[in-house]
Amino acid sequence: MNNINTIIQRLKEGDKDAFEKLLSVHHNMIYKIINSIDRSLGDYIIDENDLYQEASLALYEAAESFEPDREVKFSTYAYVHIKNNLLNYVKKYRRRYRDDIYSFDVNPRSMDFQVADSTRNSYNENQFREELEKFLGNLNEEDRMILLMRGSDYSYKEIAEKLNTSTKRVDNKLRVLKQRLKKSRILEYLTCR
Repeated sequence: MNNINTIIQRLKEGDKDAFEKLLSVHHNMIYKIINSIDRSLGDYIIDENDLYQEASLALYEAAESFEPDREVKFSTYAYVHIKNNLLNYVKKYRRRYRDDIYSFDVNPRSMDFQVADSTRNSYNENQFREELEKFLGNLNEEDRMILLMRGSDYSYKEIAEKLNTSTKRVDNKLRVLKQRLKKSRILEYLTCR
């Protein structure tokens, strides 16, 4: 314990080799933490090397903020700090990954839809597609983003955060959009595959 405190003190004084020693002492603990975290993103897994780098930074931050008179072992303090940082990193990575999957530059011609059977005879798919393009083309950028994100199962809070607005505004916009959709009769002809 005293040896670790000495290494931490040297690190705080600017000794560059002290961090390498601290990292080598906590190397196994870092890998235990990394292996305890779910790193999957669908069919992709967050690279272990990325997590090791994040964990190393977290270890450095823990050493910088550690105070030996707290009556807690540094390894315990560092473990909690590293694990929390890695969990936050994975959470942010998942959000970025999800945002990359859902591209909101939607071309109405490529949207996957099917005209309901009951209207197939009276309303052909080309007319439907034209009406859908017209509807989306008449929306401003904010309305289009709100509609597409809500269609991708984003919560009101997530939409508000992404667009830097309030959840109340999102709720109001969606109510107006639903009314506009009903008036355009698009919903009558649209069924999900």
